[in-house]
Amino acid sequence: MNNSPSPGGILERERALPADINAERATLGSILLDYQMFDLVSPFLSAHDFYLQKHEWIFESMADLNEKGTPPDLTTISNDLRSRFGDKVESVEYDRLKLVGGIAYLVELSTEVPTAGHAEFYARIVAGTAARRRLIETGGKISALGYDERADLGSIFHRAGEMLRGVVEDPRTSRRELGLSARDLMAMEIPPIQWIIHDFLSAGLTICASAPKFGKTWFWMDIALAAASGGKALGEIDTLECDVLYLVLEDKSKRFHRRLAAMGYNHQNTPQNLWYDDTCPKIDRGALFALRRWVDRHAGTGRPKLIIIDTYIMVKPTVTSLSSIYDSDYKGFEGLRDLAQEKDIALVAVHHTRKQDAQRVFDMITGSTGIQGVVEAEMVLYELRGQPVVELTGKDLSHQQIPLEFDKSTFRWRMLARDAQEYLASSTREAIVAHLSINGRCTPQEMAEELSHDYNAIIQALKRLRDENIVGYERKGRQSHYWLLQSSMNETEWESDQ
Repeated sequence: MNNSPSPGGILERERALPADINAERATLGSILLDYQMFDLVSPFLSAHDFYLQKHEWIFESMADLNEKGTPPDLTTISNDLRSRFGDKVESVEYDRLKLVGGIAYLVELSTEVPTAGHAEFYARIVAGTAARRRLIETGGKISALGYDERADLGSIFHRAGEMLRGVVEDPRTSRRELGLSARDLMAMEIPPIQWIIHDFLSAGLTICASAPKFGKTWFWMDIALAAASGGKALGEIDTLECDVLYLVLEDKSKRFHRRLAAMGYNHQNTPQNLWYDDTCPKIDRGALFALRRWVDRHAGTGRPKLIIIDTYIMVKPTVTSLSSIYDSDYKGFEGLRDLAQEKDIALVAVHHTRKQDAQRVFDMITGSTGIQGVVEAEMVLYELRGQPVVELTGKDLSHQQIPLEFDKSTFRWRMLARDAQEYLASSTREAIVAHLSINGRCTPQEMAEELSHDYNAIIQALKRLRDENIVGYERKGRQSHYWLLQSSMNETEWESDQ
């Protein structure tokens, strides 16, 4: 007499969790009747969705056979299960076919359903009960977080939110085969880029850096105020009206109030769509959860969203000794980028530039190249040959250098032209012609010193003026002298007389 416990017994223990065993049996039986039903249910059903271990093993065998191009039927499934081993019962190791109940159990499953046509109906019941079990398990983990008195609430809420999102995410996305149809993609309707300011600021993550005290807060306050009212930013650029959240994490409320007042705002004319806060947790302590909550809270307005974090260093996640600087920078900005993409919002992280020189302007941004690897647009505020400019580039942006001017009477930045190089060349040219008309013959060095212009810019402008026969040129030893030609002087005098 065999006194060993039934192999199937260890696989059918009762647990007080949602499950529908009949639906599981009907799903497997339908596939055994018609193996093509597997392709119908596999996009939303996985082996882990089955409550009973033996049902999980059977469906896993079906999935592996299907992946190899072998139809999952009674014979192929039996052979596959026989080749695998499961748990030990009293030190005796059984193959999975014996543990599930042998071929007889598979035949029993296939004969219980009269037709395979209801496979999807049964499979969705199985997937639904599995989701409920995951929710119960996650609820227990979230409850445990609440008992951890060492963790701050922001961190707990963020972790709880991540756990809940994991419940609803499809666990099969990582199992799908690679390769999607480009033709199917082109049949989809993809919304156009959401521009807050056309070819300047769009939905996605932007980093903007400058040296301390350069005026980047005034710069972004001007843009925030314009976007909150649908007005003009930097004096002349049209904006799309938005709900704006400005995080003044370094200035705090009192200084933000003084800045608004200096720009001419009061209780009556401050845009209603402008929101601010002077506190925000770190990115790894609940910032993403808090930002997502703000976006969701204002979703009903139907307006685009713009969030400005001034400055990023105030929300930067805690750096551990186990992570590299690159990994730390990448992960810090990755969460912000994913939030911007998920919600289709414009998110700006205001940052600092490093003190040392860099070959590329964007290499001046403090941090590693991990930052540039994750953000969608980069901006740097700096001086180009003494002229304040903002230089920007991005995945959806053209590379631009825009000359700026700060009006100390209104505390606003103003765009002077669309191209800094052309603007500088034009202003240098005008300054040279005016200088020569008054002072006569001069050397480039004298003009650079007296006009406070970059020497190389003076040389380039003089070369163009020579080519156009506007200035004369003579070289004596090491000195080059330039003067305004008489025809050009007459034209200049005539223009001034008009």
